[in-house]
Amino acid sequence: MARLRALGGTATKSRDAIKPRTQAALDAGNVQEVIDNLTFRQRRFVEEYLVDFNGQAAVVRAGYGTKYPGRLAAEMLHHPGIRAAIDQMTLQNASESTIKPEYVIKKLHKTIEAAESDGNHSAVFRGCEILARALGMFIERKEISGPNGEAIKYQQVQEAADAFTSAIAGLIERGREDESFIIVGPEC
Repeated sequence: MARLRALGGTATKSRDAIKPRTQAALDAGNVQEVIDNLTFRQRRFVEEYLVDFNGQAAVVRAGYGTKYPGRLAAEMLHHPGIRAAIDQMTLQNASESTIKPEYVIKKLHKTIEAAESDGNHSAVFRGCEILARALGMFIERKEISGPNGEAIKYQQVQEAADAFTSAIAGLIERGREDESFIIVGPEC
């Protein structure tokens, strides 16, 4: 191996090598055959990796007796067969466990009909409200209000700003007459 490295090549361990059958299955795009061609521990690693996506812990739980589980996990995650198996099983798990919007809408519709047949008008009303929100029929708006919940009027704001400005101007003018304090600003 040292001679191979000196010549510019790379030394691969037997566990890094891909079986010809696995490579053929990868080339053909047959992921199930790729999974079938993995060793027992490699399949176990894939299953354990999907639990928490922690490679080091998956190596240990899969039963590999190694001093450096993190290093082995990195090597295994670069193996094309293992990578294909992880990707396939992740997609499979996602499609099985994801609740689709169509399912929720159908369930709401059935629940509303059942509540209506039972004469439960408040449940029907609430179900219709939830369904309408899910379909985007309501637009959420937030209103900023003035004192006592009244609407803010532009004229009142302008009058308050004018009063504040004239009060500040009065203080500045009084300070100039008194000359007891220094006014810092553009008009000094």
